Amino acid sequence: MNGIIIKRILQIIDFSPLLITHSYSHAVETSTRSFDDWGLRCSTAASPICEISQSMVNKKSMKKILDLFVTVGEKKNSYRARVIVPLGAWLQQGVTLSVGDRRVRSSGYLYCLPVGCVADLTLSSDMITAMKKANDGFIIIADLKQQQINFKISLKGFTKAFNGMRDKISALTSKK
Repeated sequence: MNGIIIKRILQIIDFSPLLITHSYSHAVETSTRSFDDWGLRCSTAASPICEISQSMVNKKSMKKILDLFVTVGEKKNSYRARVIVPLGAWLQQGVTLSVGDRRVRSSGYLYCLPVGCVADLTLSSDMITAMKKANDGFIIIADLKQQQINFKISLKGFTKAFNGMRDKISALTSKK
């Protein structure tokens, strides 16, 4: 996947599970930016939130098959990821993010929507460091036959996107 596809996906899709949790009773500005295979999106809601994301697209059909969103957590130096996988995943297995020798597994799926099934992962500082150093990683799920499926994710641009997210959050919170 390249930056052009990411930019196009960000333009076409206005669905972000982290940003939609904000109340839209007030006008909310959003900004987007691309860093190779990662996109950065920020909201200037009452409490600003930013996330970086990558979408996987089937190259033949151009249909989205997976979304990975990363944002800062509620505690200092904590991070979380939200993964949306295709319908037909074996729900009891959950989702695993694997980067080098680091692995983090969800406790299960939160819910399923027509766009796919959603799982949350807590990411340690060590996992973020591993993602910054690696070229790629894997989102691992199981299908309905309980067969493992590995989705390879690109980490090209992750470091720039992650640092951009932290800088933007810092800038937005210092304005308040």
